[in-house]
Amino acid sequence: MTCEDGEAKFWIEPIILLAVYHGLNTNKLNDIKKLSRSMKMKLSKPGKSISVSVENITPFCIWLYVKEKEYFLSYKDYPYFKDQTLNSIQNVQLLHGYHLYWPYLDVDLEIDNLDRPEKYPLKSKIVKPHLTSHSTGRRVAAR
Repeated sequence: MTCEDGEAKFWIEPIILLAVYHGLNTNKLNDIKKLSRSMKMKLSKPGKSISVSVENITPFCIWLYVKEKEYFLSYKDYPYFKDQTLNSIQNVQLLHGYHLYWPYLDVDLEIDNLDRPEKYPLKSKIVKPHLTSHSTGRRVAAR
């Protein structure tokens, strides 16, 4: 897309991604990205609405677009998305209008969890298993 200030090129499949730009500020780029999202929705198959899509995958997070709202899911807060394949992250479904499900990852999230994370203080952690000493039967912590 070209305007008086510069130009930008966005890929809209499989995710909306900025390919290259020249002379545009962040606000103008965001406006063009919204326009690209609108174009993507118009180009989708008739009768099929885009209610959830993965907009971007970075080394730090994924950007999720759900019901006309964008969410930032950092790998720090959502570690089960880190080091996954593009296909497994992009294959997300919106169930019942409020429940997100990634079938390849077996991950479930409610939109309320994304809107109000302070209500859900528990975080996913990788727990190291405890080792058991064979001679005493006591538990020994892994180091």
